[in-house]
Amino acid sequence: MEADSLGSISVETFRWMRIETSTNVAAAALLLYDCVLTLHSEAAYIWPTRFNFVKALFFLTRYMAFADVAFVLYYQLMPNIDVDGCRMAYDISGWLILAGIVIAETILIVRTWAIWGRSLKVALILCGIGLSEAIPAIVIEEVFLRSIVFSPLSDPRTPGQVAGISF
Repeated sequence: MEADSLGSISVETFRWMRIETSTNVAAAALLLYDCVLTLHSEAAYIWPTRFNFVKALFFLTRYMAFADVAFVLYYQLMPNIDVDGCRMAYDISGWLILAGIVIAETILIVRTWAIWGRSLKVALILCGIGLSEAIPAIVIEEVFLRSIVFSPLSDPRTPGQVAGISF
């Protein structure tokens, strides 16, 4: 941070925080817009099919993003949020993002496996690749989330908190 403490921030840091928050609000609007635009196709082609593993993965990746956005906007926009509430929302958001990435990669693995004729050899290779990505990502996420330090802003009217990494 550019100031003496996390609670007393500079104008430049505050400006970057506003840019980040505005970007997340715009991303939330884009997510909603995409969902509205494609809902009719989803209802026509996805909903009527029988429920299976891949369909469950599809719904998880499609709609879990809304929960993630809700937690991100909560910790960025909530006035007078305490440190524990901010940490909880930040942690949940971080794990939801990682879960979404792992689920999306699983969909790609299943599709690739299907293209290769459901070969056992290809399945084992793809599962090995998937695990070699997912396991380190989970460990890194845990280390990263534990290193975050939150501090309330000096002006209680300013929403959110300042987050910094403790080395």
